[in-house]
Amino acid sequence: MDGADVPIDPHFIFTAVFHRKTETGDTLRQMVDITQKLVVKKWRDTADYRAFCYIASIVPTPEYYARHKDVAREFRYAGSKGEFSGFVVYQTLEGVPVAVTDYRRGQAVRHDYFPQVTPENADSVMTVMDEVMEGVSFQAGTPRMFGLGTEQDPLESEEVTVTAQRTHTNNPWRITITLTPRPTGLPTGNPNPSDITYITPNVPSGGGGYSNTSTQRGKPTNFDNDCSGDKSTVKAAASNMFSIMQQLPSSMYGSPTFDDFMNKVRGNSSVEHSMVMKTDFQSNLTYFGNINSANGPDDFVGVENNRWTTAIVHSHPDNHLTPPSPLDVWDLGDQLAKGNEGVQANYVIVGTDVYCLQVTDPDKAKAFSAANPIDQRTSMFADNTPAGGLWEKGIERMSSMTSKDQYCATMAYVLSQADAGIMLLRINPNTKTFEALGVTTNSKGQFYPTRCR
Repeated sequence: MDGADVPIDPHFIFTAVFHRKTETGDTLRQMVDITQKLVVKKWRDTADYRAFCYIASIVPTPEYYARHKDVAREFRYAGSKGEFSGFVVYQTLEGVPVAVTDYRRGQAVRHDYFPQVTPENADSVMTVMDEVMEGVSFQAGTPRMFGLGTEQDPLESEEVTVTAQRTHTNNPWRITITLTPRPTGLPTGNPNPSDITYITPNVPSGGGGYSNTSTQRGKPTNFDNDCSGDKSTVKAAASNMFSIMQQLPSSMYGSPTFDDFMNKVRGNSSVEHSMVMKTDFQSNLTYFGNINSANGPDDFVGVENNRWTTAIVHSHPDNHLTPPSPLDVWDLGDQLAKGNEGVQANYVIVGTDVYCLQVTDPDKAKAFSAANPIDQRTSMFADNTPAGGLWEKGIERMSSMTSKDQYCATMAYVLSQADAGIMLLRINPNTKTFEALGVTTNSKGQFYPTRCR
């Protein structure tokens, strides 16, 4: 076979962190840059012009990296590996592992080839990769790096043309690679470590660790328990606000109560209803505004726009018993952008479940809504928005979960990855408090849904 490798010039630097124990028992963390290349191979002396493409990433050991900064030049696909020490993983353009190789002083000391990754052998493949990459976590400044669960789909008909020197002739190749949104099919043939080597380990967008979430076909089927970060604080805020709403009496003006709102919902559950809780900070008076109702089952209810609003509550009708929609998220940021700086949360009544969209950063929430307009016909994120792209990735990643959990996990994924300044929580008759929903990544960069109970 002939082959060529094309260095990938990333927008950001991606790093690997080696975690090692010292003689005193302390943990030493050493960081190295990851190098990526596009590797192209094809059969020599054949009329078949089909080529095999892999994304290859090179992760040098800290000792090698300290002496060799230009890894792409020194570690060649079809040439010398020099004194390279580290490990290399090959993946398809879809991020599916093909092979993993461990090197010491330019020689392959271990090479594992995965002809095809299936639901039956996926756990075994991950075990092999964990063994080779033991004690290493990954960090990325952007999701644009190719990696399991983190790559962005290329644009329709995006073409890249490169010129590369063949290994057994003076005539150069001119290679045109056309990337489609979802490449299909797996390349065949073992990328032999004697003439090819690179890795695209799974790169999370922050924080490593291992997940206990059960999987089906490599995709999560349930939420993992995780109360890291500010989830407990956000939980307390959502619970406290909801308690205030439930206990708030009618004001001297005869304003409705939360019970009045719920009776309205039960009396006509075929349409949406909404009201807002207001606080007049001059008089220190807190009360509910009027209850608004939609005209019909397929109509959206209007939400009062008031500078005193501190919380929104609305219901979803019987024929749309879905968790909070992208429109519900967008409305939070839009209310803040319109000058309603006191808005803290949007509560959504869905049957016997209550969801909360809690603002954690007002400025980020405003920026998120401004960057992600809603398709008014569907109440979903528009396809050409950042959130729209994340939604498509999330819904596919969470496709092995039940429909309601899939929806919630996808929303949590979008809010987390877009840094929306909003967190999704929920409570149902079987739970006593709100649970905060989020996502985490394992050491391979695969996303898993989490909940903090």
